[in-house]
Amino acid sequence: MWRIISGLWMGWGLGSNDAANLFGPGVSAKVIKFRTATILIAIFVIIGSVMEGPKCMQTLGKLSSAGSVNEAFVILFSAALCVMIMSLVGIPVSTSQAVVGAILGGSLFRYYRGEAEALKAFGQLGKIMLCWVGTPIGSAIVAFVLFYVLDKFISKYIKNIIALNKFISWSLIISGCYGAYGLGANNVANTTGIYVSAGMLTEYHAALYGGIAIAVGALTFSRRVMMTVGEKIAVIGPLGALIATFSHSLTIHFFTQIGVPVSSSQAIVGAVMGIGFVKGTGGVSYRKLAEIVVGWILTPLSAMLFSFGVIWVFFKMGMTIL
Repeated sequence: MWRIISGLWMGWGLGSNDAANLFGPGVSAKVIKFRTATILIAIFVIIGSVMEGPKCMQTLGKLSSAGSVNEAFVILFSAALCVMIMSLVGIPVSTSQAVVGAILGGSLFRYYRGEAEALKAFGQLGKIMLCWVGTPIGSAIVAFVLFYVLDKFISKYIKNIIALNKFISWSLIISGCYGAYGLGANNVANTTGIYVSAGMLTEYHAALYGGIAIAVGALTFSRRVMMTVGEKIAVIGPLGALIATFSHSLTIHFFTQIGVPVSSSQAIVGAVMGIGFVKGTGGVSYRKLAEIVVGWILTPLSAMLFSFGVIWVFFKMGMTIL
């Protein structure tokens, strides 16, 4: 049972980082207290994990060739370590892409050992990569439309500033809760989903344990990232912050229904860019766009090579992984 530690570590890191995308704007604008925000995140991320988390686990299960809990442990350990190292050096990283890359690293090692069928996992990449590309683009389109329509509506029909502030404040809180639900539903597969295909956990228990790990990450170590993200998003204004959060949540939940875990960070950046396009191309950060493209390429590739290397080292040491 100790092998689940690597998955819980991944879940903790995911919660401590991606929770910032949910309530960062609200906390930064003092609409909601940090501790209240993290408690709401913890509650709704667990609910989302248990209710819809297995949908994305099934996709990872088709991709993974992990035949033992030892291999599942090493794959998730490699992915989590890769995420931590890349984050420390400032390289944009997606836990979803890192886990997929690490799984492929295990398949690549199986091929290296002479299992030709292991490369079939790469045939599942088309749908996943299409969803990765569609995450920031889809979020940007949703944010563009929502911001344009809602801004026109408010300008025409809501003249009372107090009523407008209350509407935005409560909407930020509701969007944050919805986002936490979506984060659990979509990303819990990244934490413990591979243990299902390895036969160690049922889908329910994998979703529950992974959801709790994400919740603990949000409760214990998300303040700094949440404030940073909140301040960056707040520059687009209160309405922009609301639209960015809601667009991010809609996008993540949409890809949950397709069954593909995607990047929460790329969804929020895409939403902010969509709002920037409404205000003119001067409001768009092309540096952030470049970071997304780098993340698409560098994260899964690095995790794949890292996972292959770790499994190879264990193999050379005489330890049975596969």
